[in-house]
Amino acid sequence: MSTLNLLVFLNAYSDKKPSNSPKLSNIKWSRDLTGLTVSNPGSQEYTIPAEGDITVSNKKFIYIESLQEVQVEINGGDPITLKPFVVGTSTFPGVFMLHADITSLVIANPDLEEEAEVVVHSAE
Repeated sequence: MSTLNLLVFLNAYSDKKPSNSPKLSNIKWSRDLTGLTVSNPGSQEYTIPAEGDITVSNKKFIYIESLQEVQVEINGGDPITLKPFVVGTSTFPGVFMLHADITSLVIANPDLEEEAEVVVHSAE
């Protein structure tokens, strides 16, 4: 068995200049879960061809990052669109995180021409 530590920090602020210590915080939320027992933790990078997909199965926890728009389908349900964050001229990975009984996870690239680079961190 392995141990998973999950640290999440969200902070939305209204300061005119980006800062690590904003004065006008609209949202400030953090969650710190440490010592979660998991099995088979892994991290995998995938290149999904145009109009292609990949399938991951039997996971309890997933974290996905992508700089391209992709569709995420869990256990045959309706797909969720994962989009990157665009700030001015900068692009940051879109993220998706879930803890559930995941029997089938399909990540599809809807683009007709470009490949999609995706990173999947997972555990059972």
